[in-house]
Amino acid sequence: MKPAIVDVHGSLAESASWDKVTDSLASAAHPAIAAANPLRGPAAGAAAVGDFLRTADGPVVLAGAPAADR
Repeated sequence: MKPAIVDVHGSLAESASWDKVTDSLASAAHPAIAAANPLRGPAAGAAAVGDFLRTADGPVVLAGAPAADR
C-alpha cells in the first residue's frame, strides 16, 4: 500500500495552494490530499491536522511548506 501524501499549507496560503502538487502526485499514481489548516494558531492547526491524519487508513507522509517556498 502506497502511503497517502498529505500536504499542509502555511499561514500565507490555503489548501488549494497545493493543487498543482496534489494533481502531479495523483498523475504519478500517488494518493495525495491537501489538509486544511484553520490558521488560528499553532495549537489549533496541529489539532486540526492531527484529527485529519487520524482518519487515514494506512501510512501517511506529511509534507508542508510556506506558500513562498513552492
